[in-house]
Amino acid sequence: MHWLELTVQSHPEAVEAVSELLSRYVPGGVAIEEPIELIDEGQEYRVLSGQPVQVRAYLPIDGKEAGARQAVAEGLWHLSRLSCDTYRAAARHTPIMAYIHSQR
Repeated sequence: MHWLELTVQSHPEAVEAVSELLSRYVPGGVAIEEPIELIDEGQEYRVLSGQPVQVRAYLPIDGKEAGARQAVAEGLWHLSRLSCDTYRAAARHTPIMAYIHSQR
C-alpha cells in the first residue's frame, strides 16, 4: 500500500493543536519528532526546547487523500490566524509496506 506523509513543522506550544487537527483526518494517530542533541558520546540526549517540532501523519492513498490534505491545509491556515507562529507543511508520497500507528 502507498501512503502520503504529511509533515507539519510547528512551534512546541502548538504541537497539541496540530496533532488534534491531523488526527481528525488521518487514521491511526500522529508521530511527534522533537529536535534533540546527542550528549555523552551518543549515550544520552536532551530535547532542544524552543526549537520547531515535526508532527507527522500518514494518509492512505485511496482516492480520498486530496480532500483530507486540503482540509488539513485549511485547518493549518486557521491555526496560523490564532497565533503569530507560522506552520510549514509538506506532503510526500511514501511507499510503506507496513503501517505502524500509535495506540490511543
